Amino acid sequence: MHPLTPVPAGAEETSPLHRSRYALEGDARALRAARQIVRGIRGTPFVLAGNSGAAQAYHAGASLLCGGLVALFHQTERVLARSFEDAAEIRPALAHLVGNTLWYTWTAGPQRALTGALSRGSESLVLGHLQALKAIPEARALYCLLGETMLELAHARGSIDSATRRRLLRVLKREARGR
Repeated sequence: MHPLTPVPAGAEETSPLHRSRYALEGDARALRAARQIVRGIRGTPFVLAGNSGAAQAYHAGASLLCGGLVALFHQTERVLARSFEDAAEIRPALAHLVGNTLWYTWTAGPQRALTGALSRGSESLVLGHLQALKAIPEARALYCLLGETMLELAHARGSIDSATRRRLLRVLKREARGR
């Protein structure tokens, strides 16, 4: 039984586990028992594929999203610290932004939920972002790395053409190398 929920440091260990989704693996008997336990705590069970590496891919994906989101939130707070007059306003503003972004991504899918300069192919705005991010190299590297996926999504939905995608990809790769 693998809970698909964050269990933050210092949290009461059972509270986030209640009503969570659980990935199950094992033989038929183990799966029956695990389903019963999960349903007993009002969770939602699902079974992992039986192929080799399924559990590792499950854990890697969960870590990428959950831990990655926390790390991205932290880097974004650092970037925005120069923009907000009152730093106490940053976290609530980001929480609202993240909540809406996750909602749109869940309901519409990543391609349709994508917004921003890269999704529109605005090279001047992207260059401005990269300039602003020079003060925080880790955030700049993340922008370049994640920007490649953003360009892929934007191209797949048709909001940028192939030439724009290639041009902006060259910009991101050049900037990632520090030039």
